[in-house]
Amino acid sequence: ASNDADESLCDRFARSLSSGSLHCMLRELNAYYASLEELYMESTVAMAVAMNASVGGSVTSSVVDDVFYILKKSGRRAVATGNAQCLCAVLSNINNVLCNQYMQELNRFSQSAASAAAAAAKLGEDGASGTSGGGRAASGPMATVYDLLLHLPDASQSGDYEASEVAAQSLNNYDVSSEYVQKLRDELEKCSREVFGGNQPAEAQLS
Repeated sequence: ASNDADESLCDRFARSLSSGSLHCMLRELNAYYASLEELYMESTVAMAVAMNASVGGSVTSSVVDDVFYILKKSGRRAVATGNAQCLCAVLSNINNVLCNQYMQELNRFSQSAASAAAAAAKLGEDGASGTSGGGRAASGPMATVYDLLLHLPDASQSGDYEASEVAAQSLNNYDVSSEYVQKLRDELEKCSREVFGGNQPAEAQLS
């Protein structure tokens, strides 16, 4: 009889928590947190995009490491809340940032690198067009930079190494970003399993 009474008390306590004022306050706090996290993510990523620059001796431009550091911190904070809805909201924001702000900046940097590479190729070889294979058409920013890189050794001989380095970084941005996306997913899935056990909202959102 005492066991039944204990179970009844536990059930009533659980129901009171799920429908009481405390639960409502927690839901409001989680909503505020998700909104603040979205604002933080968008503003800091915008700062990283604005400060994006070629760093001498670096494999990529500065935006790659900066943005993925921001996204990793935001993702880990979301997991630490222990709230699946908060985590899913933040993961959705991460996906939006990568697909919009981040990709736009990678494309802009690549196009800028292509222009600089074309100018360097023309300086290095009297009026060269900067396209390979007798005018092979490029299919986008990455192809354009790749084509121009084929002509940059001549420009480098004249001492213009900066254009070739920036062009290489613009290609590496895409390559390294694909690796970082997978690393970010793996880390958030691992953290999610530790917090949520068998339920893995991070895996569901990032699939």
